[in-house]
Amino acid sequence: MKEVCFRSSVLHGKALEVLDRILYSEGYLALVCALVLLFWATGAMISGFTVMCLLLSALLVLKRDLTPCLPVIVSIYCIVSVSEFPPYFVYMFAILIPVAGALIFHFVYYPVKKPTAGAFGLAYLCVAASMFMGGAFTDAATDKLKALGFAAFLGLFPFAVYVLIRNYCCEKPKRQFVEYAGKSFAFLGLLIVLQLLVYYIRVWTGVLPGGEVHLGWGISNGAASVLLVTAPITMYVAVSRKNRILSLLYAALSAVQYVGIVATVSRGAIIFGAISFVILLVATIVKTPYKKTYIAACVAGAVVVGVCLAVFREEFKAFFDKAFETGLSSSGRDVLYSEAWEVFKQNPFFGVGFGYSGRNAYLNRHPMYYFHSTLFQTVASLGLFGLAASVYMYYKRVRFAFSKGLAYNVFWIIACVGVEGYAMINTFTFLAVPGLLLIAVATAVNETSNAARKEEDSETAAAAQTESEKTVAETDGAAPAEPAAAEESESADPYNGYAEVSAQEGNCAQASPIPEEESAEARENNAQDVADGNEIPKDASGETLTPSGQGKSGIKRDKPAGGRRGKRKTSR
Repeated sequence: MKEVCFRSSVLHGKALEVLDRILYSEGYLALVCALVLLFWATGAMISGFTVMCLLLSALLVLKRDLTPCLPVIVSIYCIVSVSEFPPYFVYMFAILIPVAGALIFHFVYYPVKKPTAGAFGLAYLCVAASMFMGGAFTDAATDKLKALGFAAFLGLFPFAVYVLIRNYCCEKPKRQFVEYAGKSFAFLGLLIVLQLLVYYIRVWTGVLPGGEVHLGWGISNGAASVLLVTAPITMYVAVSRKNRILSLLYAALSAVQYVGIVATVSRGAIIFGAISFVILLVATIVKTPYKKTYIAACVAGAVVVGVCLAVFREEFKAFFDKAFETGLSSSGRDVLYSEAWEVFKQNPFFGVGFGYSGRNAYLNRHPMYYFHSTLFQTVASLGLFGLAASVYMYYKRVRFAFSKGLAYNVFWIIACVGVEGYAMINTFTFLAVPGLLLIAVATAVNETSNAARKEEDSETAAAAQTESEKTVAETDGAAPAEPAAAEESESADPYNGYAEVSAQEGNCAQASPIPEEESAEARENNAQDVADGNEIPKDASGETLTPSGQGKSGIKRDKPAGGRRGKRKTSR
């Protein structure tokens, strides 16, 4: 019975080991990306959402470390089509019930010994509190119930995702988690680029189309904002890879994602993407260990782009003319900004909340009334209280991003330059999915990256101290001198021929006893000397040895068997 249990335990352990190798591999990330793309391309929204939710539930039950859940969490929304979502709302809500059950099981079965809210936890809670307080004392007509729902979703959802990652996604070494999360963002960027490619193939009419892109889960602005996050982090993965070929492949994927930003035809994203791309090139050359290879790749890429622009000059001109046909006009945003300022002046402390619906509702195609700017949305909807909470959040984010010159931190800063800059004229930071979701994951990874560096520094310091102590110990015991007592004993006692000295232990010389037969022979020779009238031998101290081999003092003196007396007996 014990043998059966042991074999079962061994097989279970091997199965988990194989499962880990799969879940932490790039093949698993590619599989998740391919499944999402397949379900999206075929329009199988319900089937795809069900499969991904079941996968997520299984991971919650089987794994304590939820790192393999990251690729599912950051990409599952790409299956959903917003236009088709309302009729299936109840069904899709029902699909989430197993996920909720698996999450409860996970908390009970895998308890956290020392739960933490993380360094950003308080900042997230302050922002959530400002959202719940938004519109609390306003005279404007608002829908309180809708405001409460938006506040709960926008305020608590990113906090929950962040805390879950900080407590359950660091079972493996922290550096490994940071690299895995970076790859998850890289494959998300690849997924968006492939969706754009499929979209363009479907709408192809012989010329490059322009105008707004519709991917189902988002339009041009949403897809471009996601790529502004993923493209720099993909480059982090590139410079972190120790394999030159894989490093170049990830770098090429990052560059393709910037091409994808252009393909979204989002004017603001293209502008801020160009700014972040220039910064990215400089940071990449500084951080990569393959500087010459990357410089050569940049030159080759510039040549390819130049050739493409020259060959397809007319097509690209028509594309950009259509994309920027309105120039740099505000597209009605100036009207919304003016309204936001008026609303703020009337409700300066807590704003009008998320249940507000203003006079420019025709410019909004969302359930929530968006002012299309992070700054104006904050002051209008949340007032000074929300502004203070947001400033605190940004302070924490900047502080952690600039606290150490780590590779991930550098490329996360570049991502913030692009996405936060564009968010000043967009709604990305007030979208729970994908905006706040991706930012919560990225900030958790930023904090983990800093913790990983701190651990590595501590380990390096401990190793250096241990090596120093070892060197000191070896120096102190390098040339141990033989005890003086041993030298004196060897020179003073000529009969110490059987002394054995242990140099390793540093012991003084010890006389080893003469074998019994040799001792008897020595006594016989001594007795013969006395009978013949010969001189009785003396020891080195001048003490006469008796026939019994003892001196007058009664102390026995050992004599070597190969001495003079042994030779005399042999001659007889």
